[in-house]
Amino acid sequence: MTNKIMKKERGKKIYLLENNCLQVKVVPSMGGKTISIFHKEKQFELLYDRGGTQLKKSKRGDSFESGEASGFDDAFPCIEKENINFQNHNLCYEDHGEIWTSSMSLDNDSLLDTLKLKVQGIHLPYSYEKRITLSEDTVSYHYEITNNGEFDFPCIWAMHCLVRYEEDMKILYPDHVLEFENVLISKELGEEGTLYQNRSNNQLELNVSNINYSYPFDKVPSKESKTMLKYYVKSDSKEGFCGYEYPTSGIRCSIRYEKDMLPYLGVWVNAGGYRGEYNCALEPANGYYDSISKALERKKCKILTVGESISFSLHITLSTI
Repeated sequence: MTNKIMKKERGKKIYLLENNCLQVKVVPSMGGKTISIFHKEKQFELLYDRGGTQLKKSKRGDSFESGEASGFDDAFPCIEKENINFQNHNLCYEDHGEIWTSSMSLDNDSLLDTLKLKVQGIHLPYSYEKRITLSEDTVSYHYEITNNGEFDFPCIWAMHCLVRYEEDMKILYPDHVLEFENVLISKELGEEGTLYQNRSNNQLELNVSNINYSYPFDKVPSKESKTMLKYYVKSDSKEGFCGYEYPTSGIRCSIRYEKDMLPYLGVWVNAGGYRGEYNCALEPANGYYDSISKALERKKCKILTVGESISFSLHITLSTI
């Protein structure tokens, strides 16, 4: 049985979904941010938390790095801030989108095990609904996004879910991943655009001259490295799955999603290189590259047409190992 209660915590109104296995905390006034997914038996917190007595509420147009930058945010309708002209419309995209700075309204008719949240777009004409449900060891997120305007617009939805970093953790990828593409200059992965083959599945080497074979993508850099990485699985996902294993904590996190709706997978690993913090994020998305303009150039960006609705779900499961 799931209980749902509202309480004040760290200066914000928080909704708690709880059953025998998990506790999940959601903040509607911060874009429906999930600030905690807690496994009760293992006393294990999945999500990265910067700490502090107060949660910082950012304003429209703020940079993401100046905000809370923790937990699970929805990045929509973009990740990277930019202004573009699309089909003779000048479009404004804020840093990490509009949702994370929005205050979402709560549907009071939500079922006991469900939070139903919604908001309207500001710069772009869309309605955005999110339902969060808890069942046993799984928290599920169900989305519906509708273009209510009079013009089409490109958009990226990405799961911006920062999780805890442990040095011996393992990153889990979909089956049949062949290549990774680096999108952030680093000493580990080199220049933007450098390609790497996935060696963890013992696959045959690809006959491509500019592919490297040396980096262990299932591992994270050490704490002493003080580095940060951002890369993408090069090809569309063949399976809607990714996750983490935490051997020291005895927890496996499995993330399942609809691969046809979220065909791309970005990966962020912060081993102290950004703000001295330590966290990771697997980012299923419907656009390839953080930039709308770069995703459009690659023809790997969702165009939400007039009147179109998209709906999709993802599920986070915490199990013991």
